[in-house]
Amino acid sequence: MQYAAVSAANERFHPWEASLPRKSRRRCKVMNKYESIFVLSTKSLDDAAIEAATEKFKALITANGGEIKNVDVWGKRRLAYAINYETEGHYVLVEFEGPAELPAELDRVYHITDGVLRSIIIKK
Repeated sequence: MQYAAVSAANERFHPWEASLPRKSRRRCKVMNKYESIFVLSTKSLDDAAIEAATEKFKALITANGGEIKNVDVWGKRRLAYAINYETEGHYVLVEFEGPAELPAELDRVYHITDGVLRSIIIKK
């Protein structure tokens, strides 16, 4: 089959448009709205490390074609239950727009980063 599903610039085509000449194809950039909350450890990370981790995640979003709309730092809060024997965490909420592949990459980085207790990414 001859479908041009996704081009290099994250532009999508409809399958019926594959047979049309290249100039007449309709291009639309797919940018979904997402919301992400992550909880950082307060025992293993100091204030500078927490700020560095937040900047790392913001840079990852922009590097992968996303656009940050809002960053809301909730600060240090008590957890509802102990996670890894910790009862407090530093909460950060990030609202962003990005391509469909971005949440998978962001979730992968959340899981391999030391100090992240919990994270969730929600499509709005």
